[in-house]
Amino acid sequence: RWRSTEPGRHAEVLTADTITLYDLAKYWIEPETQERKCSMVELIAAGPQPPEWFVSHWWGEPVKDFITCLRQHLKDRDLPLDTTAYWVCAYALRQHDLGI
Repeated sequence: RWRSTEPGRHAEVLTADTITLYDLAKYWIEPETQERKCSMVELIAAGPQPPEWFVSHWWGEPVKDFITCLRQHLKDRDLPLDTTAYWVCAYALRQHDLGI
């Protein structure tokens, strides 16, 4: 069971409604990409993923809210879900090589 990485919430068991990008990076992105020291995009993409849109957001918001915003953006701009590419730092950057 994954628990929140936020100070003051460490005892809280995460759910689909509460997991943040901080949590997702710790429990999923970093472990999955550790061996290859690659980004999540490099790990799962079949080829290059040139972005059409850059996304700036707060890692502390629930991931489900972030996805809701992306879906709204697609709808507002009448963009196709299956071919619209976004650049999202947590997935595009190599979390093991950030220099921090």
